[in-house]
Amino acid sequence: MKVRDLIGHLRNVDPGASVMLVSYDAPEADAEPVRSVRSDEKTWTYERGLSKGRPYESLYRGEPRSELRYDCENVTYDNVSVILLAT
Repeated sequence: MKVRDLIGHLRNVDPGASVMLVSYDAPEADAEPVRSVRSDEKTWTYERGLSKGRPYESLYRGEPRSELRYDCENVTYDNVSVILLAT
């Protein structure tokens, strides 16, 4: 998700609403309140390609780890900005 997508979702939301965080597949009852938001100043890498013929994507902190992708093909790397939400 990009910040512009998040802003779009929040456009008509009550500005006094609480922000909660829950894992993608966890029940809503497991949600925790977001306590802080910050922009990570470190470099993050968005990597995508094919591994054994199947598409994959990965987002991780730091520079590209191309030496770990011996069984992958059509790999691309992009430096991306990241916003961190903490509970």
